[in-house]
Amino acid sequence: MNTLNRNIDLDYVKHTATSRKIAPCEALFATLLSALAEEGLLTQGSVNYIARRMIPAFYTYLKVLGYLGNTSSQSNEIEKFRAILVSVNEALKLGDKVSLEKIDENTIRACFGGSTCRYCPKGVGLAEIQDSVCPFPRLLEGIAELEGVPVRLIHKPTVIKRVGELCCTEYRLGTAIK
Repeated sequence: MNTLNRNIDLDYVKHTATSRKIAPCEALFATLLSALAEEGLLTQGSVNYIARRMIPAFYTYLKVLGYLGNTSSQSNEIEKFRAILVSVNEALKLGDKVSLEKIDENTIRACFGGSTCRYCPKGVGLAEIQDSVCPFPRLLEGIAELEGVPVRLIHKPTVIKRVGELCCTEYRLGTAIK
């Protein structure tokens, strides 16, 4: 199969590029994830592993570039994680808004990106796959860990799920981590 002859919906791409304000580097990242996933070379599990490997370097860039400076002034784990979520969204422009809510005593739900995400392998990269291959749930977990906020990504059955206009992922808070 000649993959260069893939049928691309030009109107969809124009709409996505303008409504999400996609930069070429964001399109490159999303289409790379898409191509790897469609070829069976990337799954959510492998992207979680890869994200864990890249977190230390990426975290260092965020620190050097002046992001993440607000977390230490927050009073509790939830507010520190909220500051991380906001900072990562500010740095990467994942989407128009983020939210963080406490689900129960030990669980938080972080929502971001979704229909405005600039990196989505499906929405921007045009991946025709069933599952997700999003690096951001694991990336947020690792950055939180390096910032001294102990959280663990919850897999149930997926790590990320579309809820309305946003993509959401859940984390177990530090005291509940075993």
